[in-house]
Amino acid sequence: MNKLDEARTHLSAYKKLGESSAALKHLNLGIAALCDILEEEYPPEEKDIARNMALSYRHNTVEKIQTKLPAQSKSIAEIQTLDYCRLLMDCFNDIDEYVGSDSEFRLLEDSIKKQLERVTETEAPEITDKNVVGQILSLPEDRHERMIEFLEKCGIPKIRHKVKKEKVKRAKMLTAIKDQQDNCVTYQERDAHVGASHNARAEMVIRAGLYIILKDSTAMKEDKPSLPEGARREKGSLIASGALVPDNKQGNLLRFTRDVPFRSASAASCVISGCSTNGVKYFGIDHG
Repeated sequence: MNKLDEARTHLSAYKKLGESSAALKHLNLGIAALCDILEEEYPPEEKDIARNMALSYRHNTVEKIQTKLPAQSKSIAEIQTLDYCRLLMDCFNDIDEYVGSDSEFRLLEDSIKKQLERVTETEAPEITDKNVVGQILSLPEDRHERMIEFLEKCGIPKIRHKVKKEKVKRAKMLTAIKDQQDNCVTYQERDAHVGASHNARAEMVIRAGLYIILKDSTAMKEDKPSLPEGARREKGSLIASGALVPDNKQGNLLRFTRDVPFRSASAASCVISGCSTNGVKYFGIDHG
């Protein structure tokens, strides 16, 4: 594979992977390959293609960031967006030498750095909402440490300890589920409770005190105003982690990609129905 094809392969992967660490890695490698072409002895036509590609991706990055840059940075989600924008722009650090500087790009880069500095210096107390640990754990695993370090700089107390404690709790939860799977027949062969809302249909089993929604169950994509805030955050975390994805067959539904434990029947039914519901009634649970 020649250098130009290498750049195209990485940049194509970047566009397909969306907003992720893997996407940033491919963008960085793609821009680096373009820099190599512009620096070394390559035919003029290849250099022209590389220069135009670099300029195009830099321009598109500016447009992309301008549409998603938060107006303020007081929540974990907004800081995560801001941090991602900074990493995105860092991929173009070496390109100025070969294609010239871009004033709009540099102004935007300075604006992001100043926003991050203000968060660290003055806005730290606003980030201390009680769901901060859950929001961190909804990120890809390779981003946990960076977010923890950032929040520590912002003065968030004991955040590392709280994240570690929650990870241990979730690990125990998953172990309990696995033990149940190992010691009995499959869920589908046991007495599953079924709940339905419009086109959404979910199967649930109760194991080790947990209410487990089974893989391939569906949930309503649209949320109603009555959906409790805790369920709204839980649903967002499941979507962010890939446990809930758009259903290929029905556009108004989400589908569970794995078994998901909930601490109560109502926590599960609210996520599935997209509104406030009583889980015991929703799933027809008879505690006898």
